[in-house]
Amino acid sequence: KLYVMKKILYAFLVSMICISGSNVFISCTDKIDMTDRFTFVGKTITDYAKDDSTLFLFYKMLNKSKVSNKTKSSVATLLSARGNYTCFAPTNEAVKHFLDSIYNHRPYDIDTIGQHTADEIVLNCVIDNGTDDAYKSTDFNIGAIQLPTFNDRHILLEFDTIQGGQLAIILNNSSRIIQADIETTNGIIHKINRVISPSNSSLSALLNQTDNMRIFSHLLEETGWADSMV
Repeated sequence: KLYVMKKILYAFLVSMICISGSNVFISCTDKIDMTDRFTFVGKTITDYAKDDSTLFLFYKMLNKSKVSNKTKSSVATLLSARGNYTCFAPTNEAVKHFLDSIYNHRPYDIDTIGQHTADEIVLNCVIDNGTDDAYKSTDFNIGAIQLPTFNDRHILLEFDTIQGGQLAIILNNSSRIIQADIETTNGIIHKINRVISPSNSSLSALLNQTDNMRIFSHLLEETGWADSMV
């Protein structure tokens, strides 16, 4: 009897494993959730900007812009090395729109654009995330982005809806992300439709506009530290 019971138990366990395996197989055929998938291109930020025809002018600005006044290294060189950078890359149309607003005439020779103008375009749109991962669109919240740009300014972020009810991410009230989460070997690129203008808001003002920092901002005001931080 014991032998028969063992055989029955063995048969039961085998049947349960088969059923479980069948369920696993079936679940693997379910439709995959694509909402958290990102585009990985296997290039550095500089390489991607160079190869993408819509970012040709931005690539030229990367080569003109310098990391700092103390070095001759371009931002293009920096963004071709290892690291974790968030890059809000303006398209050709965005760069042209910015240059038109400066020079007030066409045509202009893009090769004659100086370093100062290139710095205005580039340094306000790149963030060094250090040892942390670069920002993906799913990391964004309303308010000031925690880390500053290369220009040592904080980008103010908000959400809006555009034609068709599509959710849009707006930077500093004027620049909209039109293609997000292009994952490179050294960071994330978000294409934008306007060059990012640096924010003139003080740190305390930015904190006041950030939903999850309102209490802290109020305490700064009450203690007088808000005025000291201007």
